[in-house]
Amino acid sequence: MKIHFKIMLLFACIMCAGMTAFAQQRISGTVKDTNGEPIIGAGVLQSANNGTVTDVDGNFTLTVPANAEVTVSSVGYKTVTFTVDGRTSYSIILEEDSELLQAVEVVAYGTQQRVTVTGALSSVKSEDLLRTPISSINNVLAGQLSGVTTIQYSGEPGSDAATIFVRGRGTWTDSSPLIQVDGVERSMANINPEDIESITVLKDASATAVFGVRGANGVILVTTKRGMEGKAQITVNTSFSVLTPTRLIPQANSYDYARFYNQMRVNDETEPVFSEEVIQKFLDQSDPIRFPSVQWTDYMMKKATSQSNHTVNISGGTKKVKYFVSAGFMNQGGLFKEFGESYKFGYQYERFNYRGNLDLNVTNTTTLSFDVSGNVSNADKPRTGQGSTGMIRNIYYATPFSSPGLVDGKYVVTTTDYSDGLTLPFVGGDGLEYYTLGGFIATNINTLQMDLSLNQNLQFITKGLSFKMKGSYNSQFNVTQTGTGGRAVYFPVIQADGSMAYRKSGEDVPVSISEGAGRARNWYFETSLNYARSFGGHSVTGLVLYNQSKEYYPGS
Repeated sequence: MKIHFKIMLLFACIMCAGMTAFAQQRISGTVKDTNGEPIIGAGVLQSANNGTVTDVDGNFTLTVPANAEVTVSSVGYKTVTFTVDGRTSYSIILEEDSELLQAVEVVAYGTQQRVTVTGALSSVKSEDLLRTPISSINNVLAGQLSGVTTIQYSGEPGSDAATIFVRGRGTWTDSSPLIQVDGVERSMANINPEDIESITVLKDASATAVFGVRGANGVILVTTKRGMEGKAQITVNTSFSVLTPTRLIPQANSYDYARFYNQMRVNDETEPVFSEEVIQKFLDQSDPIRFPSVQWTDYMMKKATSQSNHTVNISGGTKKVKYFVSAGFMNQGGLFKEFGESYKFGYQYERFNYRGNLDLNVTNTTTLSFDVSGNVSNADKPRTGQGSTGMIRNIYYATPFSSPGLVDGKYVVTTTDYSDGLTLPFVGGDGLEYYTLGGFIATNINTLQMDLSLNQNLQFITKGLSFKMKGSYNSQFNVTQTGTGGRAVYFPVIQADGSMAYRKSGEDVPVSISEGAGRARNWYFETSLNYARSFGGHSVTGLVLYNQSKEYYPGS
């Protein structure tokens, strides 16, 4: 009885403690601004699953645990957190967040105070873009910007930039958004992420109206970093990453392939074609040259490779001159083995980026800006004749017994005419087709971009009036080297004494190199008259814009 009484007493104490810990309290209150006006729709949040919003009179009611912390927030106001201290009524005053209200957003051909923006747009800053080491800025936008969808169709180094869609796919043809880098239409796939200040996506008609039909699929505005007044700041960033295949499709070995194939024929009421002797050879691998069992993905691909990014930039300036200078190098190793060849064809990629943004205050009302940027990239791949997609497909289509691979430097392929009675019913395709073609494709691309702009403040005419003139020149030159060669093929032949010999077909042809070149060039010019002025609580903006562009060698 004593023991039973003690247990009941202990249980009662635990229940009382639990009831105290989980006691709920109903609180209410009013949220107002510093002028005493109620704030409608302010969020009152105690946890991720417990919250409410204020009504038209700024009132709220919420049930919370004792001593809970409650957060009150609203757009344009500073967030306030208070602790429930036993009272049932609270009066919350929110102060305006002047920094937030004065913050500006990049919009079409200029900037605008965030509080006055009415179009649908999303933006992301540099620090959010650099959380993940990437080779292309296209691959990090998904999940960072609402309304933006990206699809990465290829993982080939140098060609792995994701395709971007704004608010879905708008047409069956080209649904790509218009991309502008520092106000000029350019690709952003090869920009060094360390050079980007912000990315803004314009999504609806009101935000993209000034671009006309070219903005029908949305507009992406990329703004690069510029110098600020102050002492020179040197920033060095280095990252190393390990790249591995996300998931390789499991392939049947020769033993399972032969059994499954025979079973398939039995199910179709036909005779099996793989003999039991051949299946046993596949199982025990006592004759791995004539009856191999090769997992082609393991044979041809590395388990992992490396990626490295290195960037150094210098920024600073005075009241008269501001500068930002950056240089970066990115290297991606290839995931395919090269089997000791003297030339590279394993899908390596490297890129060198450079950028210089210079701002000169010629007078108190005149600013001259000069920007120069570019990149030099080198990529190599095997000469397959079918591209990386076709090569991967060929690896998975290959049978595991078509070839043992390279044997003492010879490319050996199995056959159906063995002389000892053990024969294969068929051989099928082999995974090393890209290797037997022999050769490589190496591409060098050199891109140069230059901008010159003049900004003139016309406040002596009327406050808020300004004039801008900008010219841009873009060029690209690429050189493609194609190495063409040939491979002799060897077929295994069993000798009378049981030794292995090889029957040769074809000859090894040394790699010969041919070279081709391509080029592209265009220029862009714009001039604009901009008016932006606030009258009390009202903001008025206006833009008169003229632009012109020309593209050379459009067919190259």
